[in-house]
Amino acid sequence: MKRVNLLLVSLLFSISNGWASTLNVDLTGGVVRWDNAIVSSSGDGMVPSFWTPTHGLTPTAKWIPGAFVGTIPTGITMSSASTNFVVPITFKGFEYHTGSAAPTSGDPVPGGSSCGTWSPPIATVLGSSCLFPNILTTGTKVVTPYAFIRPIFSIDETDLADAFDGEDAGLYRGSVSLSQFYQYYLGDIKTQFIDSQPFVLEIDHTPAYITSVELTGESEMKTVYGVGTDTVSAKTSFDVTASGFFSDGMKVMLNSSDDYILRNSGSEIPYSIKCIGCSNGEYLVEEGVVSNPSDPSLKVSGVEVNNINFKIDVEFNSVPLDPLEVGSYTDTFTLIFEPDV
Repeated sequence: MKRVNLLLVSLLFSISNGWASTLNVDLTGGVVRWDNAIVSSSGDGMVPSFWTPTHGLTPTAKWIPGAFVGTIPTGITMSSASTNFVVPITFKGFEYHTGSAAPTSGDPVPGGSSCGTWSPPIATVLGSSCLFPNILTTGTKVVTPYAFIRPIFSIDETDLADAFDGEDAGLYRGSVSLSQFYQYYLGDIKTQFIDSQPFVLEIDHTPAYITSVELTGESEMKTVYGVGTDTVSAKTSFDVTASGFFSDGMKVMLNSSDDYILRNSGSEIPYSIKCIGCSNGEYLVEEGVVSNPSDPSLKVSGVEVNNINFKIDVEFNSVPLDPLEVGSYTDTFTLIFEPDV
């Protein structure tokens, strides 16, 4: 590091300390998991869960934390071996950890703004070209002004998942440059320090998907006649195996245009569809009526698995034979399968 002492009111120069923040994200089936990010101490966004140490800062007894200088990035271009695209991100400011320096909040900064908060030992500064509202001071003791730094950011999880929709599985990496400044005093001389280093985003993307759904069973319902009751019941079952990758199970849904009535030329028999093994209910259809018209679906559980197994029963019970006509009754219906995220 070069130090220059001049009899000037203000001196501007730039040095890089080599700090860098790498944010690791797991995106599986559209679900975001932050591997090393937490809510910032001020609650204004997220920060890396680790602090980046600083090196070579000029010792001082008075200094003023600053936020961004120059253009603030609004997106990160994520790249893999075969593609690249932009993920929106908002950078809000910085957290400074003063370590063992133990400063106090002193005189207001002349012409300063209210874009910072002080929660010892952390000073938070938000915005562009914005200074902390007060001078941080250690009296006559000359110290390294801060020991650690980390950026404050926010990423909308829906926007992040949407950006990866349709992309192949793999590790994606992107980076942007963040420029930050602070001011410090050497005697009566105020000096500004500017630093610019990369913020790196790594996302491990595993999409949820279905490769196949196999139904095994008989489409013909076996009838059973009630003894002495003049009624008829019938049932058939299908064993279902869904293959692919399921981060949080699978939805079994109905086609909204179907009805659930067996018919011949002159008679009708409403029937039921049951999901054996679904976690949030059993009946998709009960006696011809969709159980939950606002959301005609059930869920089969399965966390980060490649196969899901369950059973579908189709049946009707104790339907009076009079006035049913003799003959064959038929109907078709559609089940829709979708990974649940």
